[in-house]
Amino acid sequence: MDILHANVFSGGRLLADHGIRCEGGRIVSLAPMGQFAASGAASFDAGGRIACAGYIDQHTHGAAGYDAMDATNEALDAICRHHLATGVTAFLPTTMTATMEETARVLEFLSQYTPPVSVEIAGVHLEGPFLSHENRGAHPERLLTLPNDAWRALIEQYRALIRLITVSPELPGMPEFIRWCVSRGIAISGGHDEGYDEAIDPAIDAGMQSVTHIFCCSSGISRAGSPRKRLGLTEIGLTDDRLYTEAIADGNGVPHALLPLLFRAKGRERVIFISDSMRATGLAPGRYRLGGAEDGVDVDVTPDAAILHGQNLFAGSIAPVSKMVADAVQKSGIPLIDAVLAATKNPAALLQLTNRGDIAPGYRDAINLISPDGTLNYTIVSGRVFEKGEEIT
Repeated sequence: MDILHANVFSGGRLLADHGIRCEGGRIVSLAPMGQFAASGAASFDAGGRIACAGYIDQHTHGAAGYDAMDATNEALDAICRHHLATGVTAFLPTTMTATMEETARVLEFLSQYTPPVSVEIAGVHLEGPFLSHENRGAHPERLLTLPNDAWRALIEQYRALIRLITVSPELPGMPEFIRWCVSRGIAISGGHDEGYDEAIDPAIDAGMQSVTHIFCCSSGISRAGSPRKRLGLTEIGLTDDRLYTEAIADGNGVPHALLPLLFRAKGRERVIFISDSMRATGLAPGRYRLGGAEDGVDVDVTPDAAILHGQNLFAGSIAPVSKMVADAVQKSGIPLIDAVLAATKNPAALLQLTNRGDIAPGYRDAINLISPDGTLNYTIVSGRVFEKGEEIT
């Protein structure tokens, strides 16, 4: 295939009846289809479907029976295949709070790993261990800590790999640590916190740019025991234009009826869809492990949710980003282009992924074909067309 003929989302606009020419893993030209008519090049007709950039999932722990903390070729191969089958062409394997030794083992493995399919590992997301005890969610309390010199040395060693770190902004010394990370090209997201504005505002001033899975383990407004009502990370995430907000838009982490409020508050360029997927994603209901065998936690999985065993708390999700895009359109009434931006251009901007997250000359040849209702049909990478992860051309 030399040219893809489709309606195209590019630069936040819909371009009707366009052609996309790709060579050497890159998009080399984008123009009205008529300009390619005389070239004689082989084309693939999208049949009225819309071409958008391949999805980016910046917060995903695992799938298909495996977790990133397993840190084996078998595990990551299966996770990569799952992502390709669901339209994710770049992702950040996300760690759980663990010992420094275990985290170092995972980072070293990922620094050497090569995916077996057309999916890009665009870095690593460290979720923890710099989180609050009170709002830790599924993270093991005994392993929570502060970013001491040893942890900084580990982050420094793998600074080229680590793309994003979730921290609780109210922890001691956090503004200075955030500045240190940002100076090394690492994005910082706030989450699993118990902080209020007097601690959160300095963290934002220091360079914190995002809220981790808003409404899920992000602090809320104070209601008692305080001389004034203080804003938590949830409210600040909604109102501070400097912040992106991750959203588990599966109807559980963010209910379908609430998603329009998030878009109204943040605008279409500051919402990021994440799967926060765990190893049970794509499998039958049952009991599974989130994180590693020793430091992980048990999770009960129903047909549509993952719940911490013995607790009334969601443990990430079992829904892929592609389903969130479709649900946002079909169940929440979000315009298709806005839902697509939340899975493409917005995470690329936060993570400073150059030439990713859009369709334009010079960008990576990673394209999804979707229906007007947001349903994923095909994924195209380097001229190869996949349907549910299986190559068809």
